[in-house]
Amino acid sequence: MMIWLFLYSDLTEKFIYKYIKTYNVSYDEVVNFIRNSKVEVISSYVQEFFNISPQKEAYHYAELIKDDVSNNNPNKNKDNNPKINVSYVGCGAVSSKWQWGNDNGGPSCTGANRCWGTILNGNYLPDMDDTLYSPVINAAGYNNIVLKFRQWYDTENGFDQGFVLCSNNGGSTWYQVAGPYQGNSGGWINTTINLPSQCQNTSQLRIAFRFKSDGSIQYYGWYIDDVVVENQNILGTTILYSSSFEGNNGDLNPVLISGSPAPWQSGVPTSGPNSAYHGSEVWATNLSGNYNNSANEAIEKQSAINLNCPGCNNYYMRFYHYVHTETNYDTAFVELNTGAGWFKVASYMGNGSSGPLTPIWQLVQISLSPYSGNSIRFRFRFRSDASINYPGWYIDSLSIIGVNATTTTIASYDFNANDGGWTATQSINLSDPYQLTNSYLEWYVDILSANDLGTYTARTGPAHPFGIISILYGAQFSPVSAWSSWTTIRSLATMTDYITKNGTATPPPGFSSTQLKPYASTVICENAISRLTIVYNVNNGSDNFIVKEVFWITGNDANSSRLWHKTIIKNNSSIPKYYGVRWEYDTHVGSYDKPAHFRCDYYPSLTLNCSPQITTEQTVNPITNTFDFLRESNSNPPSAYHLFAVYADGGSQTGVTPPDFVQHIRWLDAHSYTWDQGVNGEDISLSTGLDNAFNYFFNPKLVNPNDSIIFQHFIGSPINPTPINYNEIKVGSYRVKVYKTIDGFNIYYDAKGEMEVSIYDINGSILKRVNLKSGNNYIKIQKSGVYLIKGENWIIKAIR
Repeated sequence: MMIWLFLYSDLTEKFIYKYIKTYNVSYDEVVNFIRNSKVEVISSYVQEFFNISPQKEAYHYAELIKDDVSNNNPNKNKDNNPKINVSYVGCGAVSSKWQWGNDNGGPSCTGANRCWGTILNGNYLPDMDDTLYSPVINAAGYNNIVLKFRQWYDTENGFDQGFVLCSNNGGSTWYQVAGPYQGNSGGWINTTINLPSQCQNTSQLRIAFRFKSDGSIQYYGWYIDDVVVENQNILGTTILYSSSFEGNNGDLNPVLISGSPAPWQSGVPTSGPNSAYHGSEVWATNLSGNYNNSANEAIEKQSAINLNCPGCNNYYMRFYHYVHTETNYDTAFVELNTGAGWFKVASYMGNGSSGPLTPIWQLVQISLSPYSGNSIRFRFRFRSDASINYPGWYIDSLSIIGVNATTTTIASYDFNANDGGWTATQSINLSDPYQLTNSYLEWYVDILSANDLGTYTARTGPAHPFGIISILYGAQFSPVSAWSSWTTIRSLATMTDYITKNGTATPPPGFSSTQLKPYASTVICENAISRLTIVYNVNNGSDNFIVKEVFWITGNDANSSRLWHKTIIKNNSSIPKYYGVRWEYDTHVGSYDKPAHFRCDYYPSLTLNCSPQITTEQTVNPITNTFDFLRESNSNPPSAYHLFAVYADGGSQTGVTPPDFVQHIRWLDAHSYTWDQGVNGEDISLSTGLDNAFNYFFNPKLVNPNDSIIFQHFIGSPINPTPINYNEIKVGSYRVKVYKTIDGFNIYYDAKGEMEVSIYDINGSILKRVNLKSGNNYIKIQKSGVYLIKGENWIIKAIR
């Protein structure tokens, strides 16, 4: 049973639901079971719950479930990072839901009437998760950076939301700094955000506005204009209000707005954070438990504060808070009143403003500068729905200050004349994995960030005599699935293995591992020459290099066709660095996943001189120039096979990079590790039907600044399966000849005794067993096609 149409979160939820119903346990118990169990254990339950018989399929789904639960809360808003901002060139029709230009139907952009918005002149779309990205901003040397912008929003409150993020490494890592913005803003509003310490003093600063919507009910959306990034040089500070709530309530009193109390309480907390940030006392929605259902209560400042102090040109509210609420349903608000009624200036929900998996105390700073010269009152308001409760909202060390500061503009975008160089999440209309084909051989590569970007598989094409046979695992499915073959980039500078696998893998001792996918920047599709390039730009402060994974096809028939794979690493740093590469090829032929492995020397006539079959895990090290190929067969002797270049194409083909060593290994051992974990001699023979792999290792080599290193090889699938003639073979003292007849074959056998032979179709199914007698033997085979005639120690391929 195939369930490839499940979304990862849906798959996880279905697994959790079935586990709860089957074993009568709680939701949290299932989540903890998944987090603490090995993938192999989870896969056994996947097989049980979803009736998946191939063990490998169950393992794949179990891996997705474990990654989902380990990295996220699967029942909540999973991801605080925006979608990866990949640009696609030549891959299909590209569109963006964030749009720049004029809007006259809703907010009417400011200035010259141009801004960025979620679908100009219309409602946003359902199920959006789209982000607007700034260019890279050089903010090196600045340590008090403030983001200012104007925004207008009209969204479905509680469900469709906007968030502000910043990055200190050009977009590889993001920090949520504000939001969610939801509901109706009541017009254009000025917003000021002090960026967190992670986004200060960096030459690779980027700002992003991320918008997410659910599947129903759409409004006009979120619009952004007049973005300014500036640094404040603080000359003096005046405290207008301050309280850490030690022994007093800070002139804050609970006010029930509607529904039930939270209940707001001041004192020593024994739930949530279990302690104050400063001292021992806080304000909390419940000092000793979860908040109530249907709460709508605030704590209000009773007397007003005048935002007018000598020399002050900016005003801020600062406080520490701990937030743990039901995301999308239970919300904390900061609201102000300047005399004309209450309005909100900030809102929080879920696990805190920057979304850690475990809630923590965090500093919040809200600009009050737009209300300079006014007397203000403020309140902290909390609302919940009728179900599901968490510890809630805790407030400590609250102050309102006036600041005398000078400002330096770092970057400014009014979006009047142009889009400011800002870019948006691209939506591309294509099926994934992406196909490269010359009709004889086919690459399939995942290129969408929502899928397993950077993984790959391969098979023979429809014009190949052995058509549509998988070379790498996953190509036998319909639709094709690329996930189990992938690349590792090793950086010795940081002892990090960057993997294109969409999940986790164990690095060797002393190394860490991380996905390469978040660093993907560009995908280039060149259909005219059957070439695909994926570009990764790694610049995270410690590592600074570019990776290009290139896949292409050459040749014009089955024998000359080649599937090429090249990995290029460019050192973008100012000092020499060591980089290495591993390719993990999950090798399978046919639908039963029983490959046989060989090491072979190559001859120009496409015949092979192969070593005995590899039946246990082993490493070949070093590689000699007489060892040209790895051969993967679907039987021994084979009816079809594939050749993986190790050294060269029989000495005649240039451009192949010999690896430092290769492995014949179980796929699970290869897939679970980022590099070489050693081989243990486990059985990988044909009879076991175990999943096997070839690992290629290119040990780290020194690469000078702005220089590159290249590794490349090819895979072939020639039609001659063994060093035999198609129609005649001589074995010892006898010969066998095969002739095509009108209704079958004539098998001529020149020995005196009888000999049993078996006749198979191209799929390996046995059709007949025949006892050959000396002379002509006429065999009726009605259907045209390719057949395999197998004796005791020989095989002939016959076509009729």
